[in-house]
Amino acid sequence: MNFNPMPLFVQRLLTGVNLVAALGLLLGGAAEAQNQDLRWVDVPPATDGNVPQSESSRSGEGAAGETPGTSDFLERAPATPRTGAYDSLGGARSLFRDDEVDRGAIRPSSTGLAAARERDRWLAKAQDQALPHDYNIKIGSMLFWFDAGLSLEYSDNVTGAGSGGNFDSSRFDDRFSDPRTRDFVGTSDDGREGDFIIRPQVNMHGYLKLSQYNSLILNVGLGYVKYVNHPEFDSNSSLLYLAPGTEISFDVKVGDFLINFHERPSIPQDQTDSLTLRRTFSYSRFVNTVGVSVLWDLNRILLSAGYDHFDSIALNSDLDYLNQSSDQLHASALFKITDSFSAGIEGAASPVRYQGGVQNDGFTYNFGPFAEIQVTEFLRLRLSAGYQGGTFDSGGLNGDNSDPSGYYANVSIYNNLNAYFTHNLSFGHEGQLGTVSNFVEVNYIRYGASWDILNRTSVGGDLSFEDAEESGGFFAQDIRRYSAGVFLSYFLTKKLAVGLHYRFTKRESSGSASVAGGNSLLDYHENRIGLDFRYTF
Repeated sequence: MNFNPMPLFVQRLLTGVNLVAALGLLLGGAAEAQNQDLRWVDVPPATDGNVPQSESSRSGEGAAGETPGTSDFLERAPATPRTGAYDSLGGARSLFRDDEVDRGAIRPSSTGLAAARERDRWLAKAQDQALPHDYNIKIGSMLFWFDAGLSLEYSDNVTGAGSGGNFDSSRFDDRFSDPRTRDFVGTSDDGREGDFIIRPQVNMHGYLKLSQYNSLILNVGLGYVKYVNHPEFDSNSSLLYLAPGTEISFDVKVGDFLINFHERPSIPQDQTDSLTLRRTFSYSRFVNTVGVSVLWDLNRILLSAGYDHFDSIALNSDLDYLNQSSDQLHASALFKITDSFSAGIEGAASPVRYQGGVQNDGFTYNFGPFAEIQVTEFLRLRLSAGYQGGTFDSGGLNGDNSDPSGYYANVSIYNNLNAYFTHNLSFGHEGQLGTVSNFVEVNYIRYGASWDILNRTSVGGDLSFEDAEESGGFFAQDIRRYSAGVFLSYFLTKKLAVGLHYRFTKRESSGSASVAGGNSLLDYHENRIGLDFRYTF
């Protein structure tokens, strides 16, 4: 039966928006808007990090997946409030964003440390340090400002075709009679083709301060993807995409409790960052997270808990077997032992549900300690480790009967070598939800560097390697992915920035997919080069 996702995802989006708005009016409506002088002070951005789990989402520090930086000039709607000139560029500083956005880990990414940064964000906001110094429109007490961007890019493999040649469907036996299972091997019959890609995007940011601690934040990033020679790959059959970073968020303080209600919808415009996803060139989806998080600030002790409901809905009816929903409960306790050393424990649990009978429904959980050490003024270390496990149903067309049971470990090192050069190193092991298997075990290492070589010029690059093993099923693969990128950004004026980026990605695979004619069905390599512009109004 064909599945039409549009009414469903619109309904869930509107339901979530109404929920956030209603709760905001209920808890914050009595607060009086205060008109105060606004200042622009460079402070690091912070997010709550409590986001859902899906294979092709991005993740934050220490998690496996695509290395950010050189190709996401327009990918994210910049966070509100903006925190410095280079941040408005997007790609120039994205190697060192201090946010933690999920990249498909079974466990959430360092919720305890994210809670600490969320508290710092509240404190900065209370002192007006995080507010924009200017705005474009003021409606009542709500401030709005805008920026826009344009990316012109060329890819030599927009179809995501592998090096093993076209797939011979006649090699399928009766086990794979369902036509959807043909997507599992990933190699496109279109073969390897290059194309030029045009990506315009407009971002709107809104901020309403209701009181010293209570505020409403709105970020919206709208864009479009146009393939010059492959219009069939354009944005979701001529729909605009919603950039990651789009959100409506309401903050309220009740006694010592800091409460955040949020909804974060997006229609990602590029799925090539997924490690295991086949058919990345034609997979479009609507993703939405709606939830609440609560921080209890006891000075040297910080307790946090939250709930998020997550939906991922394919906009391609033939890929509706990847439709996913989950409900995640997470909690953490952080203890500030000294001014430079914090440690705690965190955990989460989440049921995962799929549509279509291909992927197996499951239940995942994790728990373990974490720590952050400010070794020197310029060197910071983050550590987390623990157990992640769960159970999955059987009987799905993917043929996987495995359950996750193992460890996760993440190490991230951040160093400001001087005022102009910053770099970081992350490595670890963890599980991710699979796309044709129940889960994936991933080992990874990533390195990134950025150098402000001149007053208005930055250069940088990144390297990453991932070694992954799908848990089981008819098409389970061992996957290795290598990625390298460089960027150059320059501010022509205070408001106009231009950037150049290049990225090379290579994926190798081997395993049981040889039933379909060889070990190279997931192999591919791609070169991307682009010219980017961003203008802040």
